[in-house]
Amino acid sequence: MDLKTKVMSSEGLVNTELDDEVVVMHVVDGKYYALNAVGSAVWRKITSATSISDVCDAIEQEFEVERDICRRDVLALVEELYGVGLVEIVE
Repeated sequence: MDLKTKVMSSEGLVNTELDDEVVVMHVVDGKYYALNAVGSAVWRKITSATSISDVCDAIEQEFEVERDICRRDVLALVEELYGVGLVEIVE
């Protein structure tokens, strides 16, 4: 997975917003995942197929974070979400 990879939220999930956070439930395994404000912003960006690079561009502007730090952290988050089945890679 790299910055050019296109991803989107997986099917079979239920999510809701609570204040600045998003809580996602994986329907198959019944586990809940809470995303902080930045994670929630990433989540909102990947409701449709989007490259990780495009997500980073939006997050950099919204949170005024340095490019390298943003790319590292967003990529790590997306990989983690992918690992638990909340995100899928779009070809």
